[in-house]
Amino acid sequence: MVRRNEIEGLRAVAVFLVIFSHTGITGFDGGFIGVDIFFTISGYLITSILLSEYQSNYLKHAGYGYFSIRAFYFRRAKRILPLSFFVILATLIVSFFKFNGVKFSRIFQDSFYSLFFIANEHFIDKGTNYFERGFSVSPLQHFWSLAVEEQFYFIFPLLVLITTKFHGIKFKKRHITWNKRISYLTFVITIFGFFYSLRKTFSDPTLAYFSSSTRAWQLSIGAFLAIYHLQKKQLLNSNKKREIYQLVFSLILLLLSLKLIDGYVRYPGFLAIFPIFFTLIILNSKSNNRFFNKILGNKLMNYFGSRSYSLYLIHWPLLTLFNLNDNIIRITTFYFSLFAFLEPSFFEIQSLYSSIHNSLSSGNSIRFLIEFSSIIL
Repeated sequence: MVRRNEIEGLRAVAVFLVIFSHTGITGFDGGFIGVDIFFTISGYLITSILLSEYQSNYLKHAGYGYFSIRAFYFRRAKRILPLSFFVILATLIVSFFKFNGVKFSRIFQDSFYSLFFIANEHFIDKGTNYFERGFSVSPLQHFWSLAVEEQFYFIFPLLVLITTKFHGIKFKKRHITWNKRISYLTFVITIFGFFYSLRKTFSDPTLAYFSSSTRAWQLSIGAFLAIYHLQKKQLLNSNKKREIYQLVFSLILLLLSLKLIDGYVRYPGFLAIFPIFFTLIILNSKSNNRFFNKILGNKLMNYFGSRSYSLYLIHWPLLTLFNLNDNIIRITTFYFSLFAFLEPSFFEIQSLYSSIHNSLSSGNSIRFLIEFSSIIL
């Protein structure tokens, strides 16, 4: 899949929205919509990757398409696990020395569920209020969104793989191609998921906010767009008027999101369509909007976007563990996490993880023990 710089920039926008919301910056109360943006980007990207591989093999092997579930899961593990393990471990160490036994035991319990990507279900069972602040807030609460994504990543590729196997399906004597079958699948998930989310937003707000079942449509709508792009590969001719419309509409949707959404409204519900459609407009431009390319595709935004996962995981424990209630201190901490703490963390840990995987693959158990010990130390 071709790298799209404006998507990296969009990731930067998403993580900044979340951080600005958490640091209490005026005007960004609804910045938690950055998570919704991440969901739709993720659905778009993983579907593009999986189906590009399937289509390539389909054309190469005369109608026999496939993609490797194993390779997909390993890529996800390589990207997600190293830093998440590091953040959980570091949070536990700080919590052990900082908090009393009761508080630490709660965080330790949270870490268990975070480690296995079921933190969202754990916080639902606890009746957690995402917008609550203070001593009782878990420094690992933000792992709920990672759990939603990983649960989707676990189930969706399997559904896609199963859907591709139904070769003989026909409608009115016309054969339904593999890409149409997958588009029907994502359409059904999106429609049913959206209305289920609407219902639960008012009947069970905690479940509606944290559950994969109420968030799946935000990923599947991105997946639906990816399938559309796969079927319709040609780019639209450059049109400045259309590009201006895209820019204006996307800004309106983003501003409406920040204006209408805050911690006092029930969410996601109907209001979630604003950040989702903001994201879809940018994804649908397919790198063919000069304004998006300049605003989102520049080197600075790409720098932050490529580190958005690290930023997201690191910022919340820093803010909560040290009880930073003053906005100036919070913002200072944000910049600290951005420059002083972030840069050495992700790539070194990921490199070590790859080295350990290679050691295990080659059967070098002594090398594995040495490298595993270096993580613990």
